Amino acid sequence: AVNGWKEVTPEPGVAFCRRCAGVGVKAIIATDISRDGTMKGTNMDLYRELLTIPWLEITASGGIAALDELAELQKMHCHAAILGKSIYTGAIDLAQAVRLYQGDYDQMTVYNADPAAQAREFIAAGAKYLHVVDLDGAKDDTTANMTTIAAIAKQGGLFIEVGGGIRDEARIEQYLSLGVGRCILGTIAVKDFDFTARMAQK
Repeated sequence: AVNGWKEVTPEPGVAFCRRCAGVGVKAIIATDISRDGTMKGTNMDLYRELLTIPWLEITASGGIAALDELAELQKMHCHAAILGKSIYTGAIDLAQAVRLYQGDYDQMTVYNADPAAQAREFIAAGAKYLHVVDLDGAKDDTTANMTTIAAIAKQGGLFIEVGGGIRDEARIEQYLSLGVGRCILGTIAVKDFDFTARMAQK
């Protein structure tokens, strides 16, 4: 699904991931949107299938609600997992995890008004990676959160990946110059696959 999960594409997700790997994409965040934000459990079958694609780093996202799911993903050699609602609601304790309404902008919940302070809390709990989605950028193609993302990157201590509204090489270069380690291509990856292939080669 693209455009804030409001438009379904005809190509199955796993097939698209295989095509991405074929042009040199090294990492994919795979979100099962039918489970994202529901805390109803991870679609393990999806990740098992994706993990058969050679040389592709898979990050699981969507529905993760318990530590045993993280343990299973780790056993499958999944690179990482994105935890959202399970962290904010307390269903998963981030420190324990380290030791071992979809697309609707009107339904957004702010859990911490200071993202840099939240990042410091994640570091204190032992996190090494931070997945940031610029919802404003995704919605209206602005860079309103660039300063916030720069402040998080400047703190150091985390490998940061950013997505949301990244539709051209200039935006990618902006983020990388701030110290972001990886940029996530979403809708543009599907709508302009040639662009995705070019960026994967850089």
